[in-house]
Amino acid sequence: MIRYFLLSALLLMATDLFSQSEPEWFKMMNADNPNFFEVEEAYESFYADNDFKKNRFTQDHKRWVREIEKFVQPNGRIQIPAGRYEDKLSQFQEARSAQRGGPQWQPIGPFHVDTDAPGNSYAPGFTRFNTVEQDPVNGQIVYAGTATTGLWKSTDKGFNWQCITYDMPLTHIRSICISHANNNHVWFGSGNNIFRSTDGGQNFTATGITGGDPGNDIWEIKMHPTDANILLAAASDGWLRSTDGGANWVELLDEYFYEIDFHPNNGSIVYGLKRDGDKNYFMRSVDAGQSFITITGGAPNPDLNNGEHNRRSEIAVTPAAINRVYWLAPGSADGGDGLYGFYVSEDAGLSFEFRCCGTGPGGVADPVTNPNIMDWAADGSDNGGQYYYDLGLAVSATDPDKIYTAGINIWYSEDGGYNFTNNHHWTWGGGIGYVHADVHDLKIYGNDFWAVSDGGIFHSTDGGVNFTDKTRDIHGTEIWGWGAGFREGYVQACGTYHNGTLLLNNDVWDGWLHVWGGDQYDGFVNPVEKNLVYADWAGMSKIRLPQDASTAPTGGSFNRGVNNFSYHDFHPNNPYGIFVPDGNSLWKTMDGSNSWTEVKDFGEEVRSIRIAPSNPDVIYTSTKIGYWDDARIWRSDDAGVTWSEISPNGSLTGGHAWRGFDLTVDGGNPMIVWVSIAGTHVGNNVLKSTNGGQSWADISDNLPNTEVQDIVHHIGTDGGVYIGTSGAVYYRNNSMNEWMSYSNGLPQSYTRTLQVWYNGGKLFNATDGRGVFEIPLYETPAPVANLGANRESVDCLDQTVQFYDLSYMDTVGATYQWSFPGGNPSASTNRDPIVNYPNPGLFDATLTVTNNDGTDTKTLTGVVEHVAVLASVPFEEDFNDPELPENWNIQNPDESYTWTIIDLDTGATCQPTTAYYMNHHGYNNPPAEDYLYSQLVNLQFIQDAELTFDYAYVRWGGGYEDGFRLEVSTDCGAVWDTLFNECCVDLMTVEDNVQDPWQPGCGDWEQLSFDLSPYYGQNVLIRFVSVNGWGNNFYLDNVEVDGLNVVGMAELLSEGDARVYPNPATDQLYLQTSFDKISVQILDVSGKVVLNSKEYPSGLHRISVESLSDGIYFVRLTSQNGERVEKLVID
Repeated sequence: MIRYFLLSALLLMATDLFSQSEPEWFKMMNADNPNFFEVEEAYESFYADNDFKKNRFTQDHKRWVREIEKFVQPNGRIQIPAGRYEDKLSQFQEARSAQRGGPQWQPIGPFHVDTDAPGNSYAPGFTRFNTVEQDPVNGQIVYAGTATTGLWKSTDKGFNWQCITYDMPLTHIRSICISHANNNHVWFGSGNNIFRSTDGGQNFTATGITGGDPGNDIWEIKMHPTDANILLAAASDGWLRSTDGGANWVELLDEYFYEIDFHPNNGSIVYGLKRDGDKNYFMRSVDAGQSFITITGGAPNPDLNNGEHNRRSEIAVTPAAINRVYWLAPGSADGGDGLYGFYVSEDAGLSFEFRCCGTGPGGVADPVTNPNIMDWAADGSDNGGQYYYDLGLAVSATDPDKIYTAGINIWYSEDGGYNFTNNHHWTWGGGIGYVHADVHDLKIYGNDFWAVSDGGIFHSTDGGVNFTDKTRDIHGTEIWGWGAGFREGYVQACGTYHNGTLLLNNDVWDGWLHVWGGDQYDGFVNPVEKNLVYADWAGMSKIRLPQDASTAPTGGSFNRGVNNFSYHDFHPNNPYGIFVPDGNSLWKTMDGSNSWTEVKDFGEEVRSIRIAPSNPDVIYTSTKIGYWDDARIWRSDDAGVTWSEISPNGSLTGGHAWRGFDLTVDGGNPMIVWVSIAGTHVGNNVLKSTNGGQSWADISDNLPNTEVQDIVHHIGTDGGVYIGTSGAVYYRNNSMNEWMSYSNGLPQSYTRTLQVWYNGGKLFNATDGRGVFEIPLYETPAPVANLGANRESVDCLDQTVQFYDLSYMDTVGATYQWSFPGGNPSASTNRDPIVNYPNPGLFDATLTVTNNDGTDTKTLTGVVEHVAVLASVPFEEDFNDPELPENWNIQNPDESYTWTIIDLDTGATCQPTTAYYMNHHGYNNPPAEDYLYSQLVNLQFIQDAELTFDYAYVRWGGGYEDGFRLEVSTDCGAVWDTLFNECCVDLMTVEDNVQDPWQPGCGDWEQLSFDLSPYYGQNVLIRFVSVNGWGNNFYLDNVEVDGLNVVGMAELLSEGDARVYPNPATDQLYLQTSFDKISVQILDVSGKVVLNSKEYPSGLHRISVESLSDGIYFVRLTSQNGERVEKLVID
């Protein structure tokens, strides 16, 4: 149900938002040579005045920022260096040759998504593709160009794949061409280069381009139909031509081309599409692409002055009708947005006619008369689409009237383009076939029909009726945010944006599970619960993974909006303590996201967060106001109460501080911190401080001109640090004079996240486009003991603490020795023991770990506190506050109806009141019990104590009758004494049966009174128990305990101002006080002072009672505000 709800919400969002006009910042972003800072300023200004809503403009902006941010110069201009491939090749080869021998990086996925598992997404996928070509000579050979993981080849029509550019420093393949004369000759376009192979893709070399820079995309490469020496290429900044079989190229036109097609039978006739601003132009050549004329007859002609546009198009030809040219033109016109029009030429591109859809061009979408075939909706009923990003067109080679178009979905026509029908939809299980959204290319070769999209490569052999996903084993997931388990390294979660959230759960599924839809970009795993992961869908969510493949994951709210969870950090001693950024503030939860506390509002966006593993009071974070402002670094030494700025100066950052920082902290010394600086540059990549940021040193040394993407300290080593860059991984410790490449077997990739998996002895590298890799750790140090607990305090009703081993070590052969003074048990050899603390006090815990590499011990002082909050007598609770009274509790075993506050017109005094009641009338689960607990009541010096309360109840009748018990415990609920137990007629306060839901009137209440004098000298817990019989309602109000206080005092000190614990005590007491000055005396039962301690200031103090014999004593606390006497047991 959740998945379908989300899908519906997404469709509604698309309906609402894609009808909007283009905001000014979007136009600036798509202009020629945009200034990044100016675009961002306009973007932020727009959303300062308008509510943010995710739409096609914001999605395009997010992609744009991600793609070009690393190339932004200090003046805001975007500069992608010419010759960049050669520079990267040199760095790539140097980084691999620098590491001689040693372990190799191994890919660990994603290789496949399990579409048969429960919980599978409505839009599964895991790798982005741009283009596909099938060998014209050998149909078993297929080449696929991906968006992030290079060029792949299959020799069995997509059943198996091999990356044939693995050792080349490139990732993005836009175009492919295979020679029809010699199928060993293959070309592909990547960035501003064209690469050529003469051995079927075993080796590629960059070709030469003269006459200009072709721009950053080679959109298409086509070969002359009869002359294999002539090739043409359309590029984002040029029209290229080769006459020597693609070995060398000449730029003939310095304009934006992205489509080429040769006439099927006449190689002199060439068609091309050129973009100029918001309009496309159809270009025609009769000299094999050496010169062109613009064809305007019948062509799309948007009214640019009125906001119409046609920025992107596709053209196609077919040998089945050699003079026919097809033109798919999306855009905006006549109040509609999506399809501008579908056009066809019957005279070899000399003129065009409009064929679809509606009366056109454009117009408001209508599923019957004017379907928008660019839209999300299966019937084309909505405006919008992502045609600026996804587009495809193909025509049957045997039937010229059979046409396929693609954007988000695939549509087809059987009448030459006059009418179209949805062929495959972007959602799984929608009643028609599935192909992942954002289709970028369609190709037809005889009976083979290929479609590639942001989620995979799909193949059909029946004319597109059915498609089979052929993506398996292609390792190319684009990871935006990722995390693995601290213990279970093969439990992983990654946000991939285009492909949503992918989950790995050891070997539970056949590969990974794709959950939700698209646009998720974060994921991480709880340190101790292997089945608890976190991912985002319009904010973070918690996901519980199943233990077997027969069950779907379940979700829950994270209760906190997070702007970028890649910057989270866990508390080192609490696996449910999480620190996250949320806009300008740093927030924390210590209970697994049930409740949150703002740590600090910095007034600027919070970025990287790191908590010192050895001292969680020390926290580092970086902040940033805007893209053009320098990032800043802060440190807190008191768990976030106060902060000091520790930013390195400009001479050390090299002017790159505006790009942002990433941080990592030494595992043993909280004052040792490393920072990496984003951006591609030589030097100023990595800084180190040994005094908490008071001073910094540049330790970049031999690092090349690269961008450091992530930095992580290997805890236990002598200053060992791993960095992941835009092309390699490096390591360095204090014994090394420079950085050492640790990149054997790693393809060209941008590191997104590095994580040390201590328990498995591995380093993980989650990449931006190549999936996840692993390698053994560079070195294996002795273990570093660390421990944590699921909570910091316990009380009378809940005394249990779950401890966890969080040690930084390989767990092979590991042993554990725990010590818990004051706990039960007091020692354990379990890895994660459970301990009870029955008595008040502040308690330490110690863990000693041993493995094959050594041993280590760590003690956490005061890790658990048992807090006993006592109510003094007289004690009254009238339930006038709508919230549950402080320190009261409700237990609802069946998680159904339970004790609930209610407003009543008539209470026990015949006046309006609030009370607690049990809705037995609506609750059908006899004989279920629900419990309402009071707080502990202090009867240590109360004689003749009495409990009273008011209640009201009426029967339903006919055997549907309810019960009620009153119970008292002096040992926190281990044993209960029953003081009252009635039901049915004996419980009624009104004689008549009532079958409607009942509320009491004046005179319908009774008061009960109970003697508590047997509990003199003790603390008591009171429990009100309802017993369901599906009868009628029971009401409770005005709970009071009163008695005679036998200790004469001028003024009783409150429990919150001063308290002494534990009680019973052994050899020491703790005094916790908020007074500036307080004295403590201990008296025996005769009133004699046996210990007269000094005066204490506010705070926590230890008092030795080793000299006292076992027995009963009294503690007298005295301050200027009064005094208190309480019983003390020494045992």
